[in-house]
Amino acid sequence: MKAKLFLAASLFAVVANAQLTSINEDFSGFTQQNFPQNGWTSNRTYPYAYFIQGQYAQSYSLFDVTNPTYIITPELAILNGSQTLKFDAQVSTGSGGAGTIQVGTLANPTDVSTFVAISPAVTLTTSAATLTYSVPASSAKYIAFKFQPSTVHAALQVDNVVFGESLSASNFAAAKPVQFVVKNNQINFLNDAKISNVKIYSASGNLVANEAPTQNKLDVSRLSNGVYIIAIENNEGKITKSKFIK
Repeated sequence: MKAKLFLAASLFAVVANAQLTSINEDFSGFTQQNFPQNGWTSNRTYPYAYFIQGQYAQSYSLFDVTNPTYIITPELAILNGSQTLKFDAQVSTGSGGAGTIQVGTLANPTDVSTFVAISPAVTLTTSAATLTYSVPASSAKYIAFKFQPSTVHAALQVDNVVFGESLSASNFAAAKPVQFVVKNNQINFLNDAKISNVKIYSASGNLVANEAPTQNKLDVSRLSNGVYIIAIENNEGKITKSKFIK
């Protein structure tokens, strides 16, 4: 019995500490308001950092215009110098002020003094800005979004965070969305989609399937119920990514 409990605890530790090789996050699956959630953390608690459920991550200055808020990614497997980071950021609707966003690496997610900037501080507006940066090689395992408010009641948001190899990022941007439905343990690709290969990742970033569909259908009966990331490659080598729930 003790051996079984130890094995279960060991397996849980492996899953809980899984490192991601890529991120494609629109926060649509975030059902709670507070950090931490789904591996994302912050140096501050509500109301300075929180999620607008199912939409985006947000910092809020309240009356503090001095101390920045850091919103931090889950742990990454490696920063090898060939990866890019792309995301949308803006001043939230109804915000009482503005501020800046700056991106950097973080060696310790509980110590923001380890933040090393990889971008300038960008002043945000009420229109969404899509920002893309090359991520330099680093021994750090986290990327942090640093929000610095310029006034009280400044609400600033980040959304649609995509991180990965530069080639994959460009292919993803160029690919047209692929429609599919998940039903009866099967993924059905619609509209005669020309699919050459499909990769499926667990929520913790582990590759759980890598195969070509048969007649635009893919059997997923062996997958446990949960949320998955799917990377769909068409016959031109273009890749589009999405989420599905089994």
